[in-house]
Amino acid sequence: MYREQGREHRQSPADDVPVRFSPATCNMPVSAGERVATYEWKDTGKVVQSKRDSITRFPLATSTPLEGSPASMLHSVRESPARLLDSSAISTITVSTVNGNNAEQNHAAQIKRLSEGILVQEERLSQAVAALAHAKKFSTINGTLAELCAHRELLLCRERHASLHRELERVKMLHVIKKKLPDLSGTMQGSYEVSSIIVYLNRNFCIRNLDEGNSYAFVALLKAAEQVYATEAITLMDTRVMRVSSVKFIEHIRFASLPPDMIITLEIYALKVSEARAKGVEDRSCAKLRNKARSLLSPLRKPNVDESVVSSSEFTLCGNVVLNRETVGTQRFYLNNVVYPLEGTIEIRSACSALPPIIETDFQGFLTMYEVVSGFGSWARYWAVLRRAVVHFWKYPDDEAANRPALAYMDLTKCTDRKIKPAAFEVCSRPHAFSVDLLIPTSSSVVEKKRVLLSADTKDQCVAWIDAINETLDILRG
Repeated sequence: MYREQGREHRQSPADDVPVRFSPATCNMPVSAGERVATYEWKDTGKVVQSKRDSITRFPLATSTPLEGSPASMLHSVRESPARLLDSSAISTITVSTVNGNNAEQNHAAQIKRLSEGILVQEERLSQAVAALAHAKKFSTINGTLAELCAHRELLLCRERHASLHRELERVKMLHVIKKKLPDLSGTMQGSYEVSSIIVYLNRNFCIRNLDEGNSYAFVALLKAAEQVYATEAITLMDTRVMRVSSVKFIEHIRFASLPPDMIITLEIYALKVSEARAKGVEDRSCAKLRNKARSLLSPLRKPNVDESVVSSSEFTLCGNVVLNRETVGTQRFYLNNVVYPLEGTIEIRSACSALPPIIETDFQGFLTMYEVVSGFGSWARYWAVLRRAVVHFWKYPDDEAANRPALAYMDLTKCTDRKIKPAAFEVCSRPHAFSVDLLIPTSSSVVEKKRVLLSADTKDQCVAWIDAINETLDILRG
């Protein structure tokens, strides 16, 4: 088996593929726009709202003043855009009844599904802890099959429990915000499949300079939002002879119902195990016979197991990489936060579902964005590219051509506007301007409302940008 792994490594079809940093890791710019309000979910079950300006002169229910309303007529064109941003914050966070009973029913179904999922993982956690305690009690060596399976199950259940809990908090948070995110169309929800993972091992481990008498078991964990999957645990034994230089996971793992800007985190975990296999097998066989005889001759009783000692998995994180639509195919990447015995590179074969052609087609041009720097408002010119429902901002076109990370981005899946329109003169006196309102989750319990105020060079360019964004929003929402 391990000789075959070595041959596969030497004959890998990706040997000529250069190792690079994952673009999903490199291109992580800040969200564009100025913060209008922040909503934080507290343990008491309430949401606390804070604004950039605690004094709101125009507590409007909508995100922008309606044309002809008394509040909009009070605005002066001499006011700065920053002040207009402050006064256009959401005034209340009570549940909206505009969407009727369907929205409430969908929300209740989501809460029920997530809550039931959390209970299932808690039950599986208890079972995994008991199984691990039992394996440790009746085994004299580290790394038995039962122990590895229990460690893997414990790791997987804890990660799933945490992800479901974060998703539950996020759903509760978004539900109480008055202006909600429109639902994403089913045709825009994609899939991502990983069919092969090869992790390369540290040279010192391969030539046995370190850790004589010990080896490792490995598990790959993949996460996307609330979805968490794990490969089977792979154990390397007798590597002094085989000199295995890599570990290959061949499970097919598929994520479904992902947004267009899908992000998948792949983590590699390792657990040190003993290589004293011959003695371990003999001891294990004798122990089984003794335990069998004892169970037959003694009355049935519950083993005295201290489960608190084994309440956490001994698998430790040794490296991770972030995947997205740019990482499909057979590619090699550098791992982040690498720990021995990993070498620091990983080979992944993956694929994802296609997006509608109009979403894949870029729309680009210069846009000027309003920014607040050190308390002062200013306008900065950027090269903007609308790609896959996200507007990326660079300083110059050459920066995009050189694959440099974008300076900021605007994710249209987080847009709360039904339609983008030219900004009224009382909102922005700069010509050819328009704004986009976003809800940006900064954590599972904190959501920021941001407004991106943009201006095109000409009226025709402004109309073209608004049409392109509205067309993207229509496709996203079906």
